[in-house]
Amino acid sequence: CDQFRNAGYATVEVGTKGTDFSGVQGSIDLIGKTSLEQILYLMQMENCVGVLAADTGLAHLASHLRIPTTVLFGPTDPVFWGYPGNLNLTSQHDCHLSPCWLTMPNWFTACRLVAEMRLDEPPNTPPGCMSAFNPGTVVSQALAHFDVDSLPT
Repeated sequence: CDQFRNAGYATVEVGTKGTDFSGVQGSIDLIGKTSLEQILYLMQMENCVGVLAADTGLAHLASHLRIPTTVLFGPTDPVFWGYPGNLNLTSQHDCHLSPCWLTMPNWFTACRLVAEMRLDEPPNTPPGCMSAFNPGTVVSQALAHFDVDSLPT
């Protein structure tokens, strides 16, 4: 978020109520406060330079609207779900089960590797592949993909 601010851009966080973006400070927090129509409006604003999202509906909507989109893939497969114009990132998490989407009923909120190894982790431990992303690296790559230097501020 600091990297976006340092580049002169504001960040807006959207998502369903209960979405956790712990550690992101200085963003406009609209989590749980917007409808889908309002999110679409925000994405179509002239000063929206891009979307950074996990592989969710938001990423698919942004891609459909031809907004530069950086997408984080963990349990899902970028070959199957990614779009050619997006920057499709996978974490450097070393997991022989990845992509593991749809291999267990709670694949988006629970790690199959933890479940299979029966580690002393709670059964709904989020996928390690998603927490393995380096936020600074992701933001740097997103800024380059958004090509913010060519956009008016």
